[in-house]
Formats: sequence, C-alpha cells, structure tokens
Amino acid sequence: MEKCTNHRLDTSERPFQKKSRVTHLRFLLPRLGLVLLTGSIAVMMVAQSAGTIDAKTQVVSGKATVTLADNQGTLTATLSTLGLSNAPVGVHLIMHIHAKNTNIQKPGLCKGPILFVIKAVPGEEAKLQVSDAGKFSAKNLQFTVNPDLKPEQQALLNASDLSTWFVNVHNADNINPVDNKPISIACGPIKVAANAKKGTATLKPDPTAVPTPVPTAAA
Repeated sequence: MEKCTNHRLDTSERPFQKKSRVTHLRFLLPRLGLVLLTGSIAVMMVAQSAGTIDAKTQVVSGKATVTLADNQGTLTATLSTLGLSNAPVGVHLIMHIHAKNTNIQKPGLCKGPILFVIKAVPGEEAKLQVSDAGKFSAKNLQFTVNPDLKPEQQALLNASDLSTWFVNVHNADNINPVDNKPISIACGPIKVAANAKKGTATLKPDPTAVPTPVPTAAA
C-alpha cells in the first residue's frame, strides 16, 4: 500500500517539475534575446564607425590658387592659397606644380614632370604639417623652378601653358618603394579664368590608372 502511494506521489510531481522548468526557460529567454540583440547592435556600431573613419582617411579634398609672374625673364609661381581637409593626421606635406603628363607608360593626372617646388630656407623641400584634425591651410607660399628639370623640359616653363598644369600635394612621410618618391595624396588641374596668370585647382586623390601596354611587333 505504501509502495503504491509513493508511486502516485512520484507521478504527481512530474508535471509540477516540468512546469517549473518551462517557467524558468520563459524567464531566461527574454534576457538571452536581449543580450544577443545588444551584442549585435554593438558589433554593427563598431563596423559602421570603422567604415566611416576609413572613408574619411582616404578622401582628401581641397582647393588651391596659383599666380604666375615673369620677373626679368624668369618665371615664378606663388601658391596664393591652399586648403585641405580629410588629410592624414599629423603628416608632413610637400607641394609641386607638374606639367601635363604625356607618358602613356606612367599614366596619372599628376605624373608629368615637376616644374615648380616649394623650398624651405635651407634649400630642401618644405615639409608643412597637417593638423590633428586632418586639415591644412596656407597662403602665399613661393614656388621655385625645379632645379632637376632636364634641358629638353625647360620649354615646358611657359606661362601660356598654365591651364595644362597640375597642383600636386604629397605625403612626405610615406615613400613609394617603387620610385622612392613621396606618395601623392591630392592633385588637380589648374583652371584659368579671366586673369591668364592666375588659376584655381580643385584637389582630390589621383585615380589609379592602368599603364597602356606597349604594342608588340607581329611575328
């Protein structure tokens, strides 16, 4: 008789235990879902933030104005104004004026011969630092003719060709191992307005171009 009673008691406890487990699970599931949702949102926010930062560091933009002058047969150029934003933070800049690029094997807007450079007082190229906000501005920086111009390139120093030249800004702290020269971060063609000796350039990253293959002779 006692055995039968115990058996009935055991049977009567099982639904209660199942109900307790179900109630416990119902209590835990919302918390688990909330934790997973919070984690997903955090991951999405980090990814979006990283994407925004990467985009800003890659898209340098700005404007420059250039003024030419002919002093007793010597052509000089002045970087009248320059403003950059979204530049790499804290780096040093060097600036050139390039002639039009006609070398199909080295394509790129600002790959032509360097006509003018901005020199520091000791004679080396001036290295001007970008702010911690990725911005840079300057006025009335004097260019000098590139002393490394080859004799056949001297003819490129013609004031009437101002509208075919380019302003190029380089990151002096980032050297291209291929040609051992500073990486260009922003450049743009000079557009001449009413004053034939003054032009404005809109600066942005030079798009990567693919070299034109050299035609081979038929066998």
